[in-house]
Amino acid sequence: MFWQIQLEQNMPTQHYDPESFQSKDSLGYLIKVAYTMMLGGAEQAFDGSGLSFIQWITLRKLREHQSLTPGNLCQVLRHDSGAMTRMLDQLVKAGYVNRQRSEEDRRVVELSLTQAGEAKVDELLPQFLDELNKLCGIFDEQEFVQFKAMLKRLISHVGEVTGREVPESLR
Repeated sequence: MFWQIQLEQNMPTQHYDPESFQSKDSLGYLIKVAYTMMLGGAEQAFDGSGLSFIQWITLRKLREHQSLTPGNLCQVLRHDSGAMTRMLDQLVKAGYVNRQRSEEDRRVVELSLTQAGEAKVDELLPQFLDELNKLCGIFDEQEFVQFKAMLKRLISHVGEVTGREVPESLR
């Protein structure tokens, strides 16, 4: 009896069943739709800025991490290496990013922001935050904090169940 109770306590809650499952209610689908719609709003906020939203996020990540290799940046942003190379070429050409060889290992290329890149991140941050606050304005403060905590908990659990690495910033 004890073992049965213990087993039942450790079993995950069954939120879906074959009889009533509809794709539109899948948590993955709902998260993807919310992400896609929010991305569209963020991209709109950058119209006329000279940068795309993903370019700005790239600059922002370089600021947060000080120096990254292109491979590290792909991992952090979960971005394709070919597309990342093209985007970095554009950011270098625009004068926002420097590429330099590592002093420890000359085979390694390190990326860093230029002063112009730093200034561009600062310039666009207020309009990004305005858009993000508008999109998340449906939540009160407590709901917002709780929703973020639940998403982080889900990410951690999915990483644990699937063996996939959870981004360091979310651990």
